[in-house]
Amino acid sequence: MDKILVTIICTTFNQERYIRKALDGFLMQKTNFLYEVIVHDDASTDRTPSIIREYAEKYPHIIVPILQKENQFSKGVWITNDLLLPMAKGKYIAMCEGDDFWTDPNKLQMQADIMEKYPECSVCVHSVRGISENEKKVIRTFPKRKMESGVISAAAVMNRMLAKGEWLFHTTSYFFKKSDALEMGEKKYEFWTKSPYGDFAYMLMAALKGNFYYINKEMSVYRMGAIGSTVR
Repeated sequence: MDKILVTIICTTFNQERYIRKALDGFLMQKTNFLYEVIVHDDASTDRTPSIIREYAEKYPHIIVPILQKENQFSKGVWITNDLLLPMAKGKYIAMCEGDDFWTDPNKLQMQADIMEKYPECSVCVHSVRGISENEKKVIRTFPKRKMESGVISAAAVMNRMLAKGEWLFHTTSYFFKKSDALEMGEKKYEFWTKSPYGDFAYMLMAALKGNFYYINKEMSVYRMGAIGSTVR
């Protein structure tokens, strides 16, 4: 297969301490398909851009660097949706910010296989570990309570998130259809354009477009309270 199936979107800002671990997590993926990594640096003032260039030069067939000269977040740009999604070549989108990282080399393959097998599902998610910035302490897991692997109805997810205020799934686990996200932008749904948190908008999008598939396996890590974290 010579067509890119998955685009990994990674946004980063002043994360020289973390970005290598994020990029290494992408590059260790074992797949039977091609994937690309779009890495967007929002005009960092530290060594983050030079590290991204280093990886792009070494892996030009995988790493697609977008290095801004002016900070786009401060201008109100929704970087992922406004800039990166339109240029993504993959059928599916996987997400991970530059301060977080993936831990399972089979993550992408597992999620792609599930999405191909269950077309009624709009997103595939999995368990995530939330750690302290220095990686010395586990703070929480996503979801907090144990859940079995399988298809979950959108209504059940939204009931726990909206009615009970439980944030079930973390962004590092999101794996969804690019066409769904592009449609949200084209139709300019109010929840999509005005949501203060991009990850919340993606969950609403997923609930609108189909069911969820949850994998009861920890495959990524969320670094809580890290330098340079963004909400959009």
